[in-house]
Amino acid sequence: MSDLEAETVISQIICCINNGPLHSPDCYVNVNSFIVKKHPQLASSTLERLFWFSLLQKDAYAQARISIVSNAIKFRGIKLQVSKAEEKVLMNSNAKDDERRENNIGVYVYPILPATLQKKIINKLEKRLDHKFDAYQYYYASIYDLPLDLKYLDKFIAQAVPDPNRPNFQAMLGSETENKYPMFDMLLNLCFKMEIDLKKITDLNFFGYGDYYDWLLDIANFDYSKFKVRWIGLYATKFYFAAFRKHPVIKSTLETYLKSKRDNRMERLYIDLYNPLNIESVED
Repeated sequence: MSDLEAETVISQIICCINNGPLHSPDCYVNVNSFIVKKHPQLASSTLERLFWFSLLQKDAYAQARISIVSNAIKFRGIKLQVSKAEEKVLMNSNAKDDERRENNIGVYVYPILPATLQKKIINKLEKRLDHKFDAYQYYYASIYDLPLDLKYLDKFIAQAVPDPNRPNFQAMLGSETENKYPMFDMLLNLCFKMEIDLKKITDLNFFGYGDYYDWLLDIANFDYSKFKVRWIGLYATKFYFAAFRKHPVIKSTLETYLKSKRDNRMERLYIDLYNPLNIESVED
């Protein structure tokens, strides 16, 4: 497909959505997939047009589309020039309908906004967190590098302390695994991203919730007679992997395992971890 053809398809997509809802959810999935594949062929002006158009849409896949287009604009190093009318749309996008949706959109678009609007996004989000702390919104914004006040990290840590008595969704489905505390998983992911030692920033005790978590809290000093190689892939984020690469014992333990067993999943995991082509920053 030529660049001109890709541009034409985008114009047709905008026209179709403007005329009413598409026939099925699959149509929106295909639209987003097309943008993912073809955005390098689109003019920057077309990406900006698509961004502002998507911001006004309320279909279930609009948030994903905004994220895709924002990342494409960010990749080109573009900062949007936002008019007063556009700023009003941006800062009040569906605020009355879904506050969390608006916060998510703020996270997506933050990198492509001028500094004045970035500050407004941060102030608005922090005001909401002060009014009612939402751990998931804080985590999401922090993972996407929004510079929030560190006081919110303490609140997040307090909410992430595991509660063994709380019903576990995985166990209810009969698929319980060692990583059974989602908020704890998120906290560790954030700590790995920020390169901070959880033990050094809180007096709360996070040990004793299973060997898996005890390992993640102190990888270097863990008793590897208790180690299970499947733990490496239980929460496969780029921040976990970056932390694992710092510890040669993980690589040697995995290599020892693969020498004695044929395990396609762990072989793939080894490649993901240690192939130099994979050890580079990727989009969140």
